Amino acid sequence: MSKPVSTDSGVRLLTDDGLAEAHLLAKALHQESIYRNIRFDDAKVKALLKSACDNASPFTVCFIYKRRGRMSGILLGYVSEYFFSRDRIAQDLFLFVPRKARGGVIALMLIRRFKKWAQTQGAKELCLGHTTGIDPEKAHHFFDKLGLNRVGSIYKQSL
Repeated sequence: MSKPVSTDSGVRLLTDDGLAEAHLLAKALHQESIYRNIRFDDAKVKALLKSACDNASPFTVCFIYKRRGRMSGILLGYVSEYFFSRDRIAQDLFLFVPRKARGGVIALMLIRRFKKWAQTQGAKELCLGHTTGIDPEKAHHFFDKLGLNRVGSIYKQSL
């Protein structure tokens, strides 16, 4: 007898019951990224996710993608004003899809949902970054296919 297939796949807002799994995805992102040698503060990340979950700020949101009952992607983002204007811009703090779930539509679905949410918040522009060092050329190709334009670079130096 085969197991029933779950139909709960898709993008949704992070809720309290997903906080532990969201924390694990944030930790996995950290471990895979160039930031792995910087201390991961569990309490800080948990508080950030909880704040987004509780809608502590109407301008911060956390979307997750669930597939077969498991969290397979996460996007934490926000809307803020440009420093030179009252107009708003939507930006991500992080977007992560675990390696074994990449190559499908998860990141695309998360970004589309974030973009819709950002429009309801009055954002004039969507700005997504890629600073983790995880497959940068694949990321560039992905963002390019979505119609996002590369407009600059980030330069780093350890201190």
